[in-house]
Amino acid sequence: MPEPVPEAIRDALRTVSTGQPLTTEAAEAFMAAVLDGEVTPAQLGGILVGMHARGETPGELAGFVRAMRSRAHAVEAPQGTIDTCGTGGDVRGTFNITTASALVVAAAGVTVAKAGNRAVSSQAGSSDVMRALGLTVEQSAGAAEASLRDNGFAYLHAPSFHPGMRHAGPVRMELGVRTAFNLIGPLANPARPRRQLVGVPDAATAEAVASALFELGTERAFVVHGDRLDELPLDGSGVILDVSSDGIQSRTVSATEVGLDEAPTEAFSGGTGEENAALILRILECQETGAKHDVVALNAGAALVVAGRADDLRAGVELAAETIETGAAREQLERLRTSAAEAEAAS
Repeated sequence: MPEPVPEAIRDALRTVSTGQPLTTEAAEAFMAAVLDGEVTPAQLGGILVGMHARGETPGELAGFVRAMRSRAHAVEAPQGTIDTCGTGGDVRGTFNITTASALVVAAAGVTVAKAGNRAVSSQAGSSDVMRALGLTVEQSAGAAEASLRDNGFAYLHAPSFHPGMRHAGPVRMELGVRTAFNLIGPLANPARPRRQLVGVPDAATAEAVASALFELGTERAFVVHGDRLDELPLDGSGVILDVSSDGIQSRTVSATEVGLDEAPTEAFSGGTGEENAALILRILECQETGAKHDVVALNAGAALVVAGRADDLRAGVELAAETIETGAAREQLERLRTSAAEAEAAS
């Protein structure tokens, strides 16, 4: 006789199969079961596809995040720590803009706990690029805390801090499309930053993620997107949902209003992890100018506003560009490379 299906799983399957949303509590119970290895691949795949087809709700995302946070290897981060993370799933094939932006933001004096993972629905995830840059990808919570203190930056590779995700990883890879896990990844950062820049691929997803962040009590966050792009673009299609304790405000963003030239999204297309790492290096070395440099400055500038280092987006872009042009961002990368090499030698 097969084992009986636990109540939380059975109820979740019944609810989602009829097109209804899970309550926050039901979503939290289901995700807890996933992380504890109690959900079969077929059950998980059915839930993820069903939720994706109708659109994940803020309550579902908040419930999933609460379960993930409760089972994560927590990282103690300094006050004012920020994260910059895109959800993926935008099909536009850009290089890893938020990864580059994170390095610039750290070089500008803001502590960054950068969440990320290997590629699921793209050629190169943050972990792929970080490794190609010669930086530490997999590390313990203690090592990450030390890096935040000593270098103002730590990369938090999701599988290292969310061990329960090993039960979901094969299903995500087999599905090969954006699922709720992409959306909750940035929100479940084990350092629990109170300020975040989160990139999502479309308006509906942005509203759900922004509402989930508000429900989770974020201090300040920008949820951003362009035309099928999980970054702020240069073509005038950019939107920021500004999340604070006061609520959620939406506004559009154009390149010209912050002193940059307009450019199509195709101008900053990317490739493999190695190719994107080489491109990021050229940007930080001031060898790559134009649209690729500008889109990093724009997204880093937005993060600097969220962090409170800039009063508005134009000032944030100017500070980001200055951080690159003075060589501070390249110096930040070299410090992190040195730390990674020392840690590897010590092990």
